[in-house]
Amino acid sequence: MKMESLQQRREELERKEYQLKESLLKFDKFLKENDAKRARAVKKAEEEKKLSKQKDSEISKLAEDVGELSKGRDQVQSRLEKHVIYHRYLERVLEQAEEFHEIREVIDRHGTLVTTHEDLLEREQKNQDAMEKEKARLAKFLEEKNNEIMSYNNELANLQTQLDNAQASAVKWEAIWTHIKNTAAKKTLLLGRIKMATHNLFQLVNKHLKQAVEMENTHEQLSKVQQFALDLSSVVKDLKSEFPIMYTATGARIADIPSAPQQNGTSDTAKPSPRRPSQVEVKIPGKRRLSQVQIHARFQDIPGIGRDSPDPARRRPSRAQLTMQPPELS
Repeated sequence: MKMESLQQRREELERKEYQLKESLLKFDKFLKENDAKRARAVKKAEEEKKLSKQKDSEISKLAEDVGELSKGRDQVQSRLEKHVIYHRYLERVLEQAEEFHEIREVIDRHGTLVTTHEDLLEREQKNQDAMEKEKARLAKFLEEKNNEIMSYNNELANLQTQLDNAQASAVKWEAIWTHIKNTAAKKTLLLGRIKMATHNLFQLVNKHLKQAVEMENTHEQLSKVQQFALDLSSVVKDLKSEFPIMYTATGARIADIPSAPQQNGTSDTAKPSPRRPSQVEVKIPGKRRLSQVQIHARFQDIPGIGRDSPDPARRRPSRAQLTMQPPELS
């Protein structure tokens, strides 16, 4: 009995222990569930608190938005009341305009015109900018051209100065050239006169020499005249030493034969004075005979060659001039 009771008691204790364990497990589970519920509740409370704060913030924001919207509504209402006159104006436009049937068409037309106006303003601004650039370029171009004009004016002034100097120099050299031409003309005239006088003198001499010389060969003609004068001077010198002679005012040499003395008073007969020879015969070796009187007369007969000629270049040359070498004549 004791064994059975003990066994029963043991089984009962085991059963109670099992029940206690189950109770402990259930209690532990209960505690865990309670902890989880509490944690969820706390979390939910925090979330709800946070959400509440967020909602409060949203409410505040919405309240502000409501205030702003109310303010905007008031402004819109004010603008509407202010612009209602335009609506009425557009309605009157529709009543009077046949091409528009709705206010929207008028607004669209206005928008098109505004866009066109803005495009035109933009185009005008571009044109203004382009015009300003062109004006700047034109001003720069004008400045450069003005500088070039000033440079050309300076160069023109220098060239004008050079032209004036050149013209003055040309006038000076033209005067010199005129003087040279006048001098050359005078010299040419003088040379022509000299050649003519030489030719006339040579013709006078050549009547006795009978030598042919070209008419333009003035140098040869002068040589012939000089040779004739030298020969004549030599002959005269020889005659001067051989015969006592005297010289007349004209240079002709006459024999020194004294005339018969005249008696005082009247005389029935007077001795005629011996005839004075009018000529002195001159014999040039190899030449025909000429008298001094004939030679002198021939010299005096040459036009413009006599000692009384007004032109010094055409006067009869002296002995010293005849003995000089003739100049070179072209």
